[in-house]
Amino acid sequence: MSYPLVVKHTRELRSKKEKVYHPLDFLPGEEGQVDWCIISHLGMGRLYCFVLILSYSRYLFAHIFPRSSFEFFIEGHIKAFSSMNGTARSLPLKRSS
Repeated sequence: MSYPLVVKHTRELRSKKEKVYHPLDFLPGEEGQVDWCIISHLGMGRLYCFVLILSYSRYLFAHIFPRSSFEFFIEGHIKAFSSMNGTARSLPLKRSS
């Protein structure tokens, strides 16, 4: 039996799954998200990337720093605000689980 034939004959047995999310709608300038990502580079150790993304436009700002300390967190915000000529009304820090 071929894979397409199996798919054809088992289509009725497979149940449709409901979507487990609901779409989020944002107004322009309403919200953005801030987070760090870690870049491991051989020979250079770890680098930290400050990321800010606007929820409505999906505009992404990213800047690499040597550490994820508070002063670089503030500097990342300042660079992002300067790059996008302003900021969103709310910028919650995305918490990793």
